[in-house]
Amino acid sequence: MANRVSFIVTVYNKAEFLPQVIEGLRRQQGDFDREFIFVDDGSTDGSPELIRRLGGDLPNLAVIEQPNGGPARAMNVGLRAAAGDWIKGLDGDDILLPNATQLLLRACRQGGRGLAYGAPVAVGALAPYDRMLEAVEGWRTDEPRIVARFDDHLPHSLQQSRMNPSCWLAARDLVTAAGGADERVFIQDYSLELRMAAQGRPFVQLANPIFLWRQETEGRVSGNKRQILHDCNLAVAYLFIDRPDLFARYGRLAALRTLGRAWHWSRRHEGCGVVSGAFLRRAKAYLRLASVADIEASCADFGEPVRRPPLNAPAAP
Repeated sequence: MANRVSFIVTVYNKAEFLPQVIEGLRRQQGDFDREFIFVDDGSTDGSPELIRRLGGDLPNLAVIEQPNGGPARAMNVGLRAAAGDWIKGLDGDDILLPNATQLLLRACRQGGRGLAYGAPVAVGALAPYDRMLEAVEGWRTDEPRIVARFDDHLPHSLQQSRMNPSCWLAARDLVTAAGGADERVFIQDYSLELRMAAQGRPFVQLANPIFLWRQETEGRVSGNKRQILHDCNLAVAYLFIDRPDLFARYGRLAALRTLGRAWHWSRRHEGCGVVSGAFLRRAKAYLRLASVADIEASCADFGEPVRRPPLNAPAAP
């Protein structure tokens, strides 16, 4: 049975957190081969040197340095370097719990109790840093607590993202078939989730916490609500631009979600009213008149500033 996991850790100025992150990787339980790929996205705090010093005993360690290009680009660089059968993503300031990878692998292979076949993607939960000891001790188990299996995950992904960059494990062939993260979008996680879900293969969801998450970190992209919502809408727009066949089936659900999101933001934060483009686009969604172009146009409703990938970013794998 294919049994090698490639851990891909994206890092940008995470020297403060790397000792705990690397220790979490070192403590991963389970009988599987492993490789550790750190992609440093132009750090200026000595992160690459610290990784080499603290992680020198990790098997099959690779540290890749690149100019700053954003999380999506960094993830894809790691994917191109990965040789494992399974991909485990990790943000550079998240700590994997010791049983995390083993639980995700078992969940993929089981695919849910009573089912004879597995799933190529498993998604777990998170716990905050300030509950570190309680989370590790209270959730130490060898059995995944599978709470849901989705044979068609795309409508669930369009309704609400379930994949933090650190909470999932996926078969490498699925990630490759999906084309990796969309490098036209700055943040990587939602575009990668959508692209994998669009392949039409099962996802399983676990109740088990997989990692410890620092909620309050200065400069963390996950703290920038404007950026997150902008990139969510942009990822959906590009999904349908690339796969127009999917819009007939999922377009109304996507339009209601994305155009509603843009209208609520622009009304609350940008001072827009009922004569605005954001309101008119939302009305079109309710009338079943919205198009992919409307979803793409809604990205402007979140205002500025938002970060965008560099124009010369390499193509996805």
